[in-house]
Amino acid sequence: MKFVLLAVLLLAAGAARATTIDTFSFTQGGYVAPNAGIGTLSGTFTGKVESNGTIALADLSSIDVTFSEPIPGVGTLFVFGYGPAEFFSFSTTGGASSLDLETRIGTDGVACVGAVAAFGFGGCDTGGLSGPVAGFVTGLAYTADQAVVTLVSSISISPPPPPLVPPVTPQQTAVPEPAAAAVLAAALLSLALLRRQTLNRNSSTSPSLTTYSLPSTRILPASFAPASPRKVEKSS
Repeated sequence: MKFVLLAVLLLAAGAARATTIDTFSFTQGGYVAPNAGIGTLSGTFTGKVESNGTIALADLSSIDVTFSEPIPGVGTLFVFGYGPAEFFSFSTTGGASSLDLETRIGTDGVACVGAVAAFGFGGCDTGGLSGPVAGFVTGLAYTADQAVVTLVSSISISPPPPPLVPPVTPQQTAVPEPAAAAVLAAALLSLALLRRQTLNRNSSTSPSLTTYSLPSTRILPASFAPASPRKVEKSS
């Protein structure tokens, strides 16, 4: 039961650590620049959403921006930027007003949105767009409009579940069956008898201590004969 509960907890922890990747688009109009029409900054960004609902610079995987502005006698100017971002912060629960970014655009321009643009942090120069853009200096383009942020897609990526550890069953001593027990007892008795016979054989009298009875001297019939031949007496 403990192993089942542990497996459930591990799976729940893996599901809780699922990564959410969100992609947003944004548009901010009302950019005013000298000797130009009203410009618009738009773009998209993709990043990993933290547990508190924010996407920070370290979570950002991609960002791209496009600035379009009508130029009298020329047409509409389009300037593109593909990062990297110098600063980025966005709260998925805080709305469009929480978007703050600073990223590269054009040849060496800077596009800023949010507080970094309002207070001139970094290279924003108290404006939304500044620096050399498309090979010429645009000066300063700024806007008082708030960006409109829209969720494009959201993907939840779950990590693979950890391998389950099989439960360890305590080893139990096998109890022999009655028939097997009888065979084992007979074998042990046979070994005991064999050992006893071996000990009895080893304790017999040594041949060196055995007394042998040799045969006595044989008496031949001739030994009973007198030492000299008996004289034959003649009868008269």
